[in-house]
Parts: sequence; structure tokens; C-alpha cells
Amino acid sequence: VELRYRRCNTVVLSVWVGYREPIIDAWLSESLQQLNTVKKIGVPIRSGFSYKIVIYGLTGDCPAIKLATKHVNHQGYWCCWFCYTKGIHEDKKRQYYFENKLSLRSSFEYFYYSKEVQRTNTNIFGHLSVSPFTTVFDVPLPRSLIIDYMHVSLLRHTKTVIQYLYKNYLKPRERNELDERFRTQSFPHFFNRKMRPVKEFSYCKATGLRNMLLYGLLPLIRPFVPVPVAAHLSLYVTSMRLLHGPRKLGSDTELVANQLISIYYKDHPLFYKKIQNYVLHLHCHLADQYYLHGSLSNLGVFGQESFLGYFSRGRSGTRNLGQIILNNYHVDFTLYNQSQQISNN
Repeated sequence: VELRYRRCNTVVLSVWVGYREPIIDAWLSESLQQLNTVKKIGVPIRSGFSYKIVIYGLTGDCPAIKLATKHVNHQGYWCCWFCYTKGIHEDKKRQYYFENKLSLRSSFEYFYYSKEVQRTNTNIFGHLSVSPFTTVFDVPLPRSLIIDYMHVSLLRHTKTVIQYLYKNYLKPRERNELDERFRTQSFPHFFNRKMRPVKEFSYCKATGLRNMLLYGLLPLIRPFVPVPVAAHLSLYVTSMRLLHGPRKLGSDTELVANQLISIYYKDHPLFYKKIQNYVLHLHCHLADQYYLHGSLSNLGVFGQESFLGYFSRGRSGTRNLGQIILNNYHVDFTLYNQSQQISNN
């Protein structure tokens, strides 16, 4: 994971700099053609061998996957990429309540409905057209889609739940005490980032929320909330801890985690009002993701988000931002490669 997240190992195929969403086919058509060419001829190395490339899947936040797959956004009625759960419109929001049995989308149905939408120009179960990535993926949709737990679980659901508890269950004095506990909580040096108070959540990073969810939230907030609320929250924390690491329970790890998430999701309206949104629904599919792709600690886009931040810092001035950013990135890339060659020689 550390090697994959290094900036020098991140390949930039194309960059979109603008104030609105791109036309995905026009933007990525050339890059996808180049990917197909590289897949056919392979990547030769100095020793004479040639490596074959396998395009395994796609990950990102919900707006990015929606754009790449040509699916309705997370505010639509059929926005789930994996099942046919339909949202309910309540108070100007789409709510996705718990269902005992999910009707999953098969690869054949996904491809068929995408083709049918392209022919009829209508919305069928959330499909808007055929994804351009189908030409390069070696794993069919929707199996090749990987939920980014950094955005779904940490930056969205965990943050929403903590703020809801902070606002609706804690008194002002208790809020100050909880904030002080978060701020002064000690961690080993290799955690790299401490927890922030809830009142400073606008500055909180995903790594801080991860430490809060997996380690600090439950023991620190327990004295301030009722026992049923803490017990319900423990279901979510325990399930995420199971899915975040190796198989602590062997082959039953994802099964137990899925049972905990199902109970948490089913009872969620009892403790939280009007936040049964799409990201909560996506947690129903995390057990399948764990079985197919591995633990959540290997699936986040922490490295890619860090790279985007570094990439965007190349901006200067107010005009031609795209060209300036790319030029500065090329300069940094060239200087890094030259230093590597000098050190090797």
C-alpha cells in the first residue's frame, strides 16, 4: 500500500481543470485508447520481459463514480450501483431505509440496461448511458466498482453521526468536555495525526476521523450519551474495525461484520432522524467489497487525495491554470527522475 500511494508511482493519464463537469467521452477517449494499446502490447522492461496490464476496477467518491459510470447521482432514486434499492423522497431529501433482502445488479443486467438506455435515451434503474470504461475494464461492472470508504464512511457518515450526537444529545458543558477529551487524547507517534475537537471538524482530515472512529470515539463519548445510543454506535464501530483489518474471525469476518451493519442500519432511524442517506446504504455492500477486494485499509484513496493536493499546489496566478499546474508538475517530475538517476549512478 505504501508503494502504491507514493507520488512517484502515481501515473497521471489526464487532468480536467474547470468549473463544471466534463463530457466524459470527449475527455477520456484518447486516454482510454492509449490504455487499450498498452494492454495489448504490454510494458517491456530492460531485462527483455514484458508485463501485461490488467485494469482491475474503479474507485473514487460518489460524484466521480457517477460521472465515470454514467449513473444518476447520489440524490437520485436509483443511485445505488450494486442493487435496485429505490430512494424515498422525504423533506426534500432522498432517504434509503433498511431492506431485509437486496436485489443485486448482475453484470449482464448492468450491461443490458446501459445499452437499452443508449438506444431509448431514457433513465432505466439509474442508468444514463454506457460507461466509457467498459472498453478497458478486465472485470465487468458493477463488480469492478470499489467503494471508497474514506469518503463514504469517514468524511461522510462518521462525520455526520458525530455531529448529530454532538448537537442533539450533548449539553453545552458536555460538548466542551468532549472536545477537550478529543484534543488531549494521546496517541503513539506512528499515528501521525491526532483527533480534533468536534467544533473544529471543518479542519478535520480523513486520517483524524479514522483514528476517531476506530479508537477514540466510543470510549470518549460513552459517558455523555444514553446506553442504548452508545450500544447502537458500538455496532458500527465494531463492524468497521472488522472490515478495516485482516480476517480476525477467519472466513466469518465479513459475515459477522455484515450482521452488525444490518442491525445498525435497521435501528438507525430510532436514534437518528432524516440522515438515512445513500452513504449509509452503501455500508450494506461493504461486506461484499471485503470479500472481493480485501480489507478497507487497502481500498481508501488517501494517497490519491494527497497527490491531488500536491498537484493543485502547482497553481499560480489567475489565468491558464491548467497549463500552469501541468507545467509545474512536469518540472517536479523531471527533477525527481534526474535525482534518482544520479543516486543510482
